[in-house]
Amino acid sequence: MTNKSFFVKNKIGEVIREKEQGGFPFKPSNTFYRELGIHKRRFGQYLRNEKQPDLEELARIANCFGVNSKDLF
Repeated sequence: MTNKSFFVKNKIGEVIREKEQGGFPFKPSNTFYRELGIHKRRFGQYLRNEKQPDLEELARIANCFGVNSKDLF
């Protein structure tokens, strides 16, 4: 049995990095999380690939960053 390590892409993180390169610094405030409707701890878990958002949360995140929710899969 071989020990294979693999990397799962984090699409949410990729979208954020792309926006930052385009001049949109990602410095979320409590207002950001409140308006997004996702607790900041949970959002952090998504960024670290510890948990996966449900479809409704994906739609809200996509809307917030101006991307198609399919781009986050």
